[in-house]
Amino acid sequence: MRTWLLVMMAALFAEGCNCGSGMQQMTGGGSATSGGTSGSTGGGTAGGSVAGGAAGGGVAGGAVAGGAAGGGVAGGAVAGGASGGGVAGGTSGGGAAGGAVAGGAAGGGVAGGAVAGGSAGGGVAGGAVAGGAAGGGAAGGAVAGGGSGGGTSSTDGGVDIGCAVVRPIRHDAGTQDGLCPSPLEVGAVPALVFGDNRTGLDTQVTCNYGVAASERNYRFTVPTAGELTIDLTNLSRDAGFKPTLGVYTGCNLAMQIPQGCLVSHPLAPVTHLVIPTIDAGTYLLAVDGFDLAMGDFSLAMCLRPTPVSAAGDSCTNPAPLAVTNQHAYVEGNSLSMADDARLIQDNAVPCFGDVDRVWVLDLPDAGPGGLWDVHPRAWPLTDEFFAPSLALTRDCPAGSPVIDGGVLACGVGMGPLAGHPFGASFAQHVPAGRHYLWLQGTESVAPRMPQAWALDVTYARVGSVANDACSMTAPLLAPNATYAGTLVGATDTLSAVTCADMSGQNGSGADVFYRYVAPATGTATFELIGEVTSAFYVGLFSGCSPTSCLTMVNPNGTQTQTRFTAPVVQGTTYYLMVEEYDSTTMPSPSIAYGWRGGFSISVSQ
Repeated sequence: MRTWLLVMMAALFAEGCNCGSGMQQMTGGGSATSGGTSGSTGGGTAGGSVAGGAAGGGVAGGAVAGGAAGGGVAGGAVAGGASGGGVAGGTSGGGAAGGAVAGGAAGGGVAGGAVAGGSAGGGVAGGAVAGGAAGGGAAGGAVAGGGSGGGTSSTDGGVDIGCAVVRPIRHDAGTQDGLCPSPLEVGAVPALVFGDNRTGLDTQVTCNYGVAASERNYRFTVPTAGELTIDLTNLSRDAGFKPTLGVYTGCNLAMQIPQGCLVSHPLAPVTHLVIPTIDAGTYLLAVDGFDLAMGDFSLAMCLRPTPVSAAGDSCTNPAPLAVTNQHAYVEGNSLSMADDARLIQDNAVPCFGDVDRVWVLDLPDAGPGGLWDVHPRAWPLTDEFFAPSLALTRDCPAGSPVIDGGVLACGVGMGPLAGHPFGASFAQHVPAGRHYLWLQGTESVAPRMPQAWALDVTYARVGSVANDACSMTAPLLAPNATYAGTLVGATDTLSAVTCADMSGQNGSGADVFYRYVAPATGTATFELIGEVTSAFYVGLFSGCSPTSCLTMVNPNGTQTQTRFTAPVVQGTTYYLMVEEYDSTTMPSPSIAYGWRGGFSISVSQ
């Protein structure tokens, strides 16, 4: 079992996404989609509303980078936005259609626009505003929040957060307000709270993450037992605010097991905390930050009946995986999950995990000689204790306690490497036909609470990525703009790299390429932020040969964000390579195994 001490590494996360110009989709030669109405599947509302996204989920095919704890972008549009700017696309599983503003700049609300919110299957409707400057109100409209399934301004001044219509609570907190012994009062759930940690004090370490940052503590009441969801919308994401939230029964945080603890992800405007079973009573909610980071946030708190499902508990009862546009997203919990099978890879290496759940994944024909690049991701929604792992098998023998044939891949917990501690991921090339996808995790034993989790699956034909090769037709990056990309479906086209500064890394994983033409002589800053459970190398080249590498940067083992600066000369074309981190060759019929996924990329000059 991984200990809580390991998660201290997460304090090394990089700064948040700088998405002030919105994010654009690059297809082939390049420019893109920004804004527009893409619609949504599974919720959301049209008309000047918000970039939210499905809780946690990466978005396939032209959508919002976000979701709750962890989202990402697979080939699609927007992450974030600054004050008065930003772009909202459509989403898969939630969010809203229409051109809207997601996020809010540091220290201020969103002026005259729409709302950052939404979570699982939701979004925010109307011309409402979320946020406002520290200690101030929101400019130009009603307040909207988000929450699972909705978030719509009502005519009576309340806000529909999906589970109820509530009147927002705003605390104008002072320096001493909100310390754990004297928390700010919320009252009974459901509730919508707007707050900040700008004037607080650093008196605690929330979930072992809130280091050297001030915090706010709130006291709330759960009237009846059920499933508690808390959607924290980061209203200062562009300023590098990375909030952490934890639910406790008392103020001695270091000596108790939390009810739930999550850290935000740089690409996610919403952090989606789910506690599947919580008893009636009074609790404390702590909101903390990283590395002196301060900002504004909203908290949409809902209480629903605890969902329990036995579907997919074993090979005798595998669950169907609902796929739309080669993408699927599932949320669930460890209730009714049992340890039914032990999985051993074809190379004799066992997969890890106690309790498990299994889905059927039917892949269509990929064409003559074609293969599918399957990329599942899983991460906890309660706390890191669940430590998910993933496996893909060709067969699912009913009643067998050990499956040691046809286990194609295992994706184990990656620790804090990918920006959300103990998420799991793998990428595997497989043929068409029926496969079985396993999610395994650590069994909860009292006093540890049952755990909630998220599963995101994307697949694409191998070689289908338009910018798979380095060439003069690679997408052109404009300065001071943010673009979405993916390695799902990419191949290895540039290996054995030798960098001028001797920083060459890996060189054997799937890669994609971009071009950048320097508008002036000086220094350019290159930044990449990967989705949850993804990690990437980023290389800068003067040409398309392995020996033309100028420098290459790795994720340094602890961050989902890679940022570096380099001197550039006006009018010179540079090539940017994004490559998967730690690719490994696996036994036949496997072709590739590594950490891929979606990302945002930008150049500032």
